[in-house]
Amino acid sequence: MVAVAVVFIDTRGFLAQMLQFGGTAAMRGGRHEAAERAFAKAEHYTPWNWECAEQRGLTALAAGDAERANLHFRRALALNPQSFMALINLANARMREGLSPRPADDPGAGGMDGRIDALEEAAACARRAGELCPALPEASEIRGRVLFGWAKELEAASATQEIDAAMVAEQWRAAAGYLEQAIELGARTPGPLYAMVAQARLRLGDDEEAECALMEAVDADPTLDSAWALLLRMGEQAGRYAPLEEALNYALYEVSKREPPEPERVAAIQGWLSKTEEARAGEREESAGDRALPGGPGDE
Repeated sequence: MVAVAVVFIDTRGFLAQMLQFGGTAAMRGGRHEAAERAFAKAEHYTPWNWECAEQRGLTALAAGDAERANLHFRRALALNPQSFMALINLANARMREGLSPRPADDPGAGGMDGRIDALEEAAACARRAGELCPALPEASEIRGRVLFGWAKELEAASATQEIDAAMVAEQWRAAAGYLEQAIELGARTPGPLYAMVAQARLRLGDDEEAECALMEAVDADPTLDSAWALLLRMGEQAGRYAPLEEALNYALYEVSKREPPEPERVAAIQGWLSKTEEARAGEREESAGDRALPGGPGDE
């Protein structure tokens, strides 16, 4: 009888494993409904397996359903409280809820209080994951993103409410610190994180550090339009284009070598080069016009 029970359990485990393989393949192909069906069946066969619940959560998150995702991640954590990746996944889902404003008449939105609760739980889960695995870049990244989002909220609110400027500055400073820590720990996509660090540094009035972070951003990801846009704006404000042109030409060289070719990305970088050249030319024309005017800088 015991042998029969073991075979039965092994069979259920084998079926669940095959379903998980199928669900993973469906996820990679962007077939979220098929992936959910496969993972749900796998969980039916092995309800003790926390990975099935986690996979269902990842599927829901990929499909844009953060609320359903966090329910699955909570179930995964109930089965395995020491899973730092389940904590990270729950933190990610709650962060998306907290940073995604919904209509005020949405009964599930919970208003600003609901968003604050979501962000606080996201930060708490990320902090706990970092305690379980100190070298985990995702923990620092989520804490940085939460603080970055909260700093933006406070900055926007300061237009209509009296908000302590020092408190807002501290949020930007802390956000930059955690994002830099995530990069140091080996974050998978450092380019966007460097761009966020740059935005925080700009808010703090540190233009030099912001420019350095933006250069790191485009070095990590030469196709990051948000970083090029900020660099161009800073170049226009300072009247200094050489560093930007040098970075763009290097990015163009690097992306042009990629196999298979990426013509759209090459064209995007060429577009930024053209915009930079236009900005420089416009400045020269304006300067020449000033010199030509009687009483202008060039009139003696």
